[in-house]
Amino acid sequence: MIFVLHFRHTAVQRFPCFAPSTRYRTPLCFPHPQADTAAIEIAHVQEYYDSLKQQAGYGDDAFANTLVVAADQFLARRDSTGLMTILAGLPWFTDWGRDTMIAFSGLTLATRRFSDAREILSTFAQYVHHGMVPNMFPDDGQDLSITLQMLALCGIFYAVDAYLKVTGQPSDYDYIKQRIYPVLREIIHAYAHGTDFSIYMDDDALIHAGSGLDQVTWMDVRVGDWVATPRHGKPVEINALWYNALCVTAELAEHFKEDSSVYRKLATRVSASFRKEFWNEKDGCLYDVIEENGKDASIRPNQIYAVSLPHTMLTAKQALQVVNTVEEKLLAGPGIRSLSPEHKDYHGIYCGSLPKRDAAYHQGTSWGFLMGGFLTAYMKVHHHSPEAKKQAMAYLAPVQTHLLEEGCIGSISEIFDGDAPHTCRGCYAQAWSVGEILRCYTQDIQKNQK
Repeated sequence: MIFVLHFRHTAVQRFPCFAPSTRYRTPLCFPHPQADTAAIEIAHVQEYYDSLKQQAGYGDDAFANTLVVAADQFLARRDSTGLMTILAGLPWFTDWGRDTMIAFSGLTLATRRFSDAREILSTFAQYVHHGMVPNMFPDDGQDLSITLQMLALCGIFYAVDAYLKVTGQPSDYDYIKQRIYPVLREIIHAYAHGTDFSIYMDDDALIHAGSGLDQVTWMDVRVGDWVATPRHGKPVEINALWYNALCVTAELAEHFKEDSSVYRKLATRVSASFRKEFWNEKDGCLYDVIEENGKDASIRPNQIYAVSLPHTMLTAKQALQVVNTVEEKLLAGPGIRSLSPEHKDYHGIYCGSLPKRDAAYHQGTSWGFLMGGFLTAYMKVHHHSPEAKKQAMAYLAPVQTHLLEEGCIGSISEIFDGDAPHTCRGCYAQAWSVGEILRCYTQDIQKNQK
C-alpha cells in the first residue's frame, strides 16, 4: 500500500503540466503537518479508494476492485486544457492520444467515472488537427504536427461509441452531438480526401498510411534513419478501425436524424475490399500490411481488432481462425507477443542497450494491453459460453499473479518478455494495460457490475 501511494504522488509531481484529479480530496505522501500519524493519512486514502470501488459497483470482486484502484493512478488534470486526461504510463509517459483512446473504456467507463470520460473526450477533440487526433500534446513549444498517430485517430470513434453504450442518456447524446460529432465527421472527411503523413483512402476504399521515415501505427520505433518495424501501406488494424469508425458515424447520423448513406455505402466498399485483400488463406489469418509491392504475412497481433471491434467484416469462420492463430502463436503469459516466435526477426527478450531494446520492442515483446482485445475476440467467437469464460479466466491467471506479486504491486506493466518466464519490462504501471484488462474482464467475461 505504501508503495502504491508513493508512486501515485510521484507520478503527479513528475509532470509539471498535470495536477491531481479534483476528485481526490486528500493529498498523498502525508504532507499535512497537523496529521499525528501516518495511519491517519492512510485512513483518508483508504476511504477514497473505498469510494472508488463503491462507485464502480463490483461488490466483493477483489480482482476488479484492485484494477479500479489502479485505474485512478493514471487520471490527472491537464493544465493547458483545464480538463481531465490519462497518463499513458508511470514513471515516464505523459498523456498520449493513442494510449488514451485504448485505455479510455477501462479507466473511465468500467469505473463509472463518466464526468472524467467527457472531459477526456473534450481534451482530445479540441486538438484535432488536419482531421487528426494528437498522439502527444504540444508542451514546451513542441510542434503538434509531428506528434500524430493513426491509432489515436481511429480510436476516438470506438471511445465515443463505448461511452454512449454505457451512458446513453439524452444529455449524453446532446454532448456528443455538440462537442464530438462534428469532429468525427471532420476526421472521416480528412481520411477520405487525404491528410498528412501519406494518409489517404485508396481507390478500393482502404486506408493507406505512412511513407519514408514516418511511423504512424502503434509499432512506431524509429532511431534516426532506422525504422525498426516499417508498416507503410494499408495496416490491418487501421482498416479494421476505419470500418468501425464509418459504422459508428453512420449510427450517430441516424440517431441525429441525418443522412447516413455516405457512411453506409463507404463501409460496404471497405468491407468487401478488406475481405478480398487481407485474408491469408494459407495461414488462416489476416495479412498484417498490404504493401505497394506485396502483402506482409508476418503473424502479428494487430489482426485481432478485426474480430474484437464492435463492427467487424469477417465471416464467423474467419474470425475463429484469427483468434486461434493469435492464441497459438502469440499468447505469452500476461500479454500477447508482437510477433510470432517463428519469424526470423523475433526477439524474445527485451533487455540490453537502447538499440537492442528498440529492436525487440515490437518484434516479439509481449504487450499487456493486447490481452484485452484478444480476450474480447475470444469470448465473441465462442459466444460467451461458460466454457469460454472458464478458459478466459485461465488466460487471466498470469495477469492476476503479476498484479499481486510482480513489478509494481497493484498495477500492470507495459510489456513483458516474449520468452518465458515473461519478465515484466518497460513502464511498471501502464494505463492501457490496466484499462484493457479491467474492460474485458468486466464487460466480456464477468459482466458483474451492479
